[in-house]
Amino acid sequence: LTLTLPATTSSPPKETQMLLSAVTEATQGYPKLPYAAKEFNEIRSLFGRSKRLLNDQGDENNGMAAFKTLNFKDALKNSSYDVIHIISHAEFTKYSKDIAIVTYDGKLLLDELSDLLKITQREKPLELLTLSACSTAAGEETQWAALGLSGVAIKIGARSSLATLWQAYDLTTYILV
Repeated sequence: LTLTLPATTSSPPKETQMLLSAVTEATQGYPKLPYAAKEFNEIRSLFGRSKRLLNDQGDENNGMAAFKTLNFKDALKNSSYDVIHIISHAEFTKYSKDIAIVTYDGKLLLDELSDLLKITQREKPLELLTLSACSTAAGEETQWAALGLSGVAIKIGARSSLATLWQAYDLTTYILV
């Protein structure tokens, strides 16, 4: 099995189309991510052309919507992005159908994310898929769990992906990103 990735080209950050999504508050029994808001704001300041989804209410005055499952799906359906950056919790089970990213009001299953990205990234390849969540690339015995969320990036033809292979702590992830 050989994996070949195309050479990357990048746009200046202010010209890059980015989907930036984050859950920074406690929700659905998951704890607050204290450094996630800092990570969100610093990334937001770098990318001028970004669609931003944040927590429950967002801030329409600042061009932000809530990071709810339907909003995230709509954002992916309505635009093609160079970079997708997700800051949240992730759930892993030994069954691939149950692996999910936590949105403020629910969960986005790995298969759903993969299907959405395959459809919406036809015009141009995704340059970077970042999953700033605990254990995003780790998994169990199934093919999806073995690939983890970063495997979605490879499956859809993304040029690069950043995900963790271990239980990531909020501060460490913030510093790394």
